[in-house]
Amino acid sequence: MSPEKIFGLIGVIVAVVGGFVAIPYAALVLVVAGGAAAVFTTRDSTAIKATAIVLAVAAAHTLDVIPAVGTQLSAILGGIAQFAAAASIVLIARELWADFKP
Repeated sequence: MSPEKIFGLIGVIVAVVGGFVAIPYAALVLVVAGGAAAVFTTRDSTAIKATAIVLAVAAAHTLDVIPAVGTQLSAILGGIAQFAAAASIVLIARELWADFKP
């Protein structure tokens, strides 16, 4: 299993579990896992950056209105959005470095 997949699984697991229980330093774990997954990725990064934008909008408590599970779904999407945002920041920085390095 590649490091990209390992860090991706860590991010998804923390996001899902964090939707139901409070995890200390969950945001830090999601940001580090997202950044690490982006460092090891060799795929086209356009989809990851688009996912970060869409999830950030969707996670803005729009699912809170669903009875019984809305709060948890919003928390899970919020965690995945944090993971994807960190990955997209690393990917953008890597692309900028590749464009402007001497």
